[in-house]
Amino acid sequence: MIRFLACLAFLLAINSAPALAGSEQCLHIKSSLERQACEDRKAASLAPKREPGLSDNPTMMDSVEILKLEDDRLAKRLQGICRGC
Repeated sequence: MIRFLACLAFLLAINSAPALAGSEQCLHIKSSLERQACEDRKAASLAPKREPGLSDNPTMMDSVEILKLEDDRLAKRLQGICRGC
């Protein structure tokens, strides 16, 4: 009896996984506008679940800006070097 219940629970878990993954499949839609609208709806529903990325980190943006400034300074110094003298 315990095996039967374990098998039943396993089958229910397998069958419910696609329902939990997402209710809307956009790949089968032929029209590009409708498919894009479907993808936008899916992205909007997943947006609150998304973890903050690197672009959301203000200290990371500051370090990127510092690196850009250093690269610009180095490029200016390299332009002053005589090539072919």
